[in-house]
Amino acid sequence: MATIKKELVHAILNRAYGLNKDFNNQNNLEEQCEFLKQTVLAEKSLTKGEKSYAIKLINEDFDYYKIIYNKETKRICKDCQVECLATLYYCENCVRNYLKTKISNWTSGNNDIDNLIQKCQMETLKSDGIVEWIPYNNLQNIKYKLKAVSLRFTRQIGSMEGKSHLTISNKYGQIVLCYGITQDPSDGIYMLVMIKMHENLREYLQQNHSKLTWKDRIKIIYDIIPLVRIIYKENAIHRDLYSGNILFHQLNQIFYISDLGICGPANKSLNSVYENLPYIAPEVIAKKEYSFASDFHNIGMLMWEI
Repeated sequence: MATIKKELVHAILNRAYGLNKDFNNQNNLEEQCEFLKQTVLAEKSLTKGEKSYAIKLINEDFDYYKIIYNKETKRICKDCQVECLATLYYCENCVRNYLKTKISNWTSGNNDIDNLIQKCQMETLKSDGIVEWIPYNNLQNIKYKLKAVSLRFTRQIGSMEGKSHLTISNKYGQIVLCYGITQDPSDGIYMLVMIKMHENLREYLQQNHSKLTWKDRIKIIYDIIPLVRIIYKENAIHRDLYSGNILFHQLNQIFYISDLGICGPANKSLNSVYENLPYIAPEVIAKKEYSFASDFHNIGMLMWEI
């Protein structure tokens, strides 16, 4: 079987998405999906197997957007006999019903954590994006069931960090994927188990400084802005946007937003300044009050650094 050049496939997909800027718009999703498929099929540099792989990824994205927007044609699942939006590999209702039957099989030992994980599971959009309680002994050499992961320490998993990362990343693919929660039995510290990224934006800029054109830099900014918009859609403020929290995944050549440690509702103020000093908005230093405007200031600083 011929090897699939995944980096090439993702590069072609990124270009196709770039030609179709409105794919994440809830209108005419089916037409946009078809446009992407035709763009891939017309690409001469891809083998037949690579085209099939690319179309599989497009279909997965299509299902995701259908469910999150509750749009497009529904089908009757042959297993549960209930209408569902996912069309190819799973039924969102079957996934959630299955998770319900497994609730009694696990517990973190903390009711708040159990309730948070169960809430996320009942809002699952993709079969490969299920939040779990992960026993610590399942982690070996920072790997979990063959998936490379990173561990994010947090003192209180029920605090804004735990809730923000689990609830927001569970809904949006552009937030660093969180597989679930674990706890180190030796010290009781809780950790978010997240997909491992390769480098942050600052490191990426330093390593590629001599190669990046103005067009490349503008594209980075263009890719980052929608990440921040996702948080605003949740009526939340990030409060700590800087180049160390924008992470890059080499395989799919995409930037993701991370470190939602002090991300929270726009109507909930914080009494302390947490950010990196060069990125702090003047009004935050003066009043210690965060707002959407302070995040906009951070975006401006990101643009300056890029």
